[in-house]
Amino acid sequence: SEEERKRYLVFVDRQGVAERVVRQLRQRGHTVTTVRRGRGYGRVDDHDYNLFPPSAIGYETLFQELRSTECLPDHVVHLWSLDNELGSKREGAEEAESREDLGFFSLVRLVQARAGEGLDEPMRLTAVTMGGQGLLDAPSGGLDQALLQGVTMVAPREFPGLQAQVVDLEPWPRKTSEAAQSAAMRVLEELQVRTSDQCVAYRGGTRFVMEYDGFSLPELGEGATGALKHRGTYLITGGLGGIGLSLARYLADRYDANLVLVSRRTLPRRDRWQNAELTDAVREA
Repeated sequence: SEEERKRYLVFVDRQGVAERVVRQLRQRGHTVTTVRRGRGYGRVDDHDYNLFPPSAIGYETLFQELRSTECLPDHVVHLWSLDNELGSKREGAEEAESREDLGFFSLVRLVQARAGEGLDEPMRLTAVTMGGQGLLDAPSGGLDQALLQGVTMVAPREFPGLQAQVVDLEPWPRKTSEAAQSAAMRVLEELQVRTSDQCVAYRGGTRFVMEYDGFSLPELGEGATGALKHRGTYLITGGLGGIGLSLARYLADRYDANLVLVSRRTLPRRDRWQNAELTDAVREA
């Protein structure tokens, strides 16, 4: 069947991977908007932008323009962190860019800009790293690569409609066009798959997926009360985010707790509350 047409937003690396990904996506009929590193924010044409990575305002302006031009993405593909592992020494204005600006902070500013526009439509985020996972007795790469996984794990719990994953590529023995082509094909394969895998790594032609094993804490001994009290009152900061509401649900169900949820966001209208079992326990502080 014909592949569903989508709108992609691609953060372009300087190693040639994104260039190949974008070319293939456009050939398949998708709408692709690119974002390249620059000395400041600027719109090159209808589907190409420059952005200064340390500037949060640039991300906000980008999403405002994408909204005004009806080009909000269904899928964001972030490849800037590849330049941390493969890029050359930075000069001039690029000295102000830290490794985190191309990785961790870039993702944070991206999801914050989306939230700032009040968007809750479905959007998928794929962050591409290299050597960020320690597999097959090989050590993991720099901490800046691993930090991206933290964003992709937490952000979907905090921002409605967001699905996120990390795709970790095998480190290149040397920088060649063949290596860039192989990496691009791995990325394209992941973009075509409908998956809930949050962390994927490729090593030696094998696709690895991170999974978790459950672990039960020991039960409290007879007569032990623990730190939480039945019908106690608890204040949760960030209480309207995914993690805060999950904790609130647990306290309400397990301890019949009185809850005060504090958030920078305004409390939604009651008819939009999705956690009906908390309705009687939530109070706006």
